[in-house]
Amino acid sequence: MNIDIRAALESDVPRLEALPFSAGLRSKHRERLARQVAGQVKYILAVDEGWIIGHLLLKWNCPEHPDLRRLIPSCAEIEDFVVAPDQRGGGVGSAMLEFAARECHKHRETRLGLAVGKENPHAWGLYERRGFVLVPESDHRVTWLARALTGHEVEEFEDCVYLMKELA
Repeated sequence: MNIDIRAALESDVPRLEALPFSAGLRSKHRERLARQVAGQVKYILAVDEGWIIGHLLLKWNCPEHPDLRRLIPSCAEIEDFVVAPDQRGGGVGSAMLEFAARECHKHRETRLGLAVGKENPHAWGLYERRGFVLVPESDHRVTWLARALTGHEVEEFEDCVYLMKELA
């Protein structure tokens, strides 16, 4: 396996839109690339021999959720971190987190945060092994738009807690 962790390119958008393991509306990928071009985010991909096997959105000046903003100092934030199911457990997620931390250093960010689903022990374990700690009283709900089988847009959600890492 020859995994390349890098920022998304315009040429990646059609492949991102076709990913079977990426939740939400397909239009999010083009919007994220536009935000990256504007310097607002870094859209990070894991690519193996031309195949996109993971993505995460790294945002500056977060958290955006109003309840969390009162609780947590400003930090960089990871959103929508996903690795293809058949690639999990092989170091792809860890490599993506390391790349994100290096990007944070370039932006002089000293903290990195993320929401993790309460019912997602596999992801929670990865984050704890990588130095993230639970922020007390950080329970919140993350929502996003997705397309139902009927073709209509629907709001999906996940109950989460917030984890934070102090960057060296």
